[in-house]
Amino acid sequence: MSERKIKTINWVTIIFLLIISGFWSFWGIIENFHEGWYFNSILKNIALMFIQYLSIPLIIILLSLISIKWHKIGGLLWIFVWLGFSYLIFFGGNIPFSFRRFLIWFPITAPLLLIGFSFYFFEIKSKKIASILIIVFPLLIIFSLGIPNCIRVSTRYNDHNFGLRVVEGNGVTLAWAPQGPGSPKRGVNWYEAQRICSFLDESGKKLLSERQDIWRLPTREEIVRSLTKNGKNCEGFINEKGKPVYKVTPDKETPLWDPNSMIIYYWTSEKGMNVQSYNKEKRVFTYLVSYNGRILLRYSSNGADYHGFRCVKSVNIKEKRFESDKGN
Repeated sequence: MSERKIKTINWVTIIFLLIISGFWSFWGIIENFHEGWYFNSILKNIALMFIQYLSIPLIIILLSLISIKWHKIGGLLWIFVWLGFSYLIFFGGNIPFSFRRFLIWFPITAPLLLIGFSFYFFEIKSKKIASILIIVFPLLIIFSLGIPNCIRVSTRYNDHNFGLRVVEGNGVTLAWAPQGPGSPKRGVNWYEAQRICSFLDESGKKLLSERQDIWRLPTREEIVRSLTKNGKNCEGFINEKGKPVYKVTPDKETPLWDPNSMIIYYWTSEKGMNVQSYNKEKRVFTYLVSYNGRILLRYSSNGADYHGFRCVKSVNIKEKRFESDKGN
């Protein structure tokens, strides 16, 4: 094969790697500051960022550098990565293999296989330039997106009052449960969230043995209209298309949210739709609202750690006057 063709294959391979590493760098750093970075400790936040959110782009960079230096070893490593990834997609989990899934996912996983063959059969000629691009491009994405998001989450409004809160304004006035069973720091599924609200006592601090029905889950509209930024209502509402609209984009701030909790979504009282899964089981979906105001549909039995809730109730005169117990 001519030198020119080999160089073309080399650069196509590098471009594929830059696209893949760039995508995972973008996704990782955005998700890190969306659902991560909730610890009080900076060291814990940094560790979580590298382990959970940036491990994939870092592995891609490492594999790429190995492949540039030792092309046959690197090519085999990429082929093994493709095999492992394909196995997880086509045979992992509870979803059975199907030809339709293969047709959808094979074109997505194929670049990993092509990269492996390219490295194995064709050694990269411009090793220094290729190495610099592989390192610098994803790091530029990480730093350009990471720095402003780090500033944003580090300057969130937090009055450290996690007791019962009365949030008033934008057409909605509700008492929001204090931190505890009615506002946990780890998520549960929708069914459990509903059950807990039903059994909460008047103060919102204790679960009783008998159903009380004092507290409940809020609706989408109630959450959207109550969201805040810098201690002020964001003037949100749901338009005629069912989309939330805000004058100011809300954030994970008090009084509704705990910035140091992994909870980033609140279950609502409203079901969305029922669908039939691959194993013929009927799946019920329910609406959640994220701290930044987006409305999502999720499987009601999904008890992810970040799928939380906060019970609400109507406000009585005493609670309105003495808004909270100041977190006690």
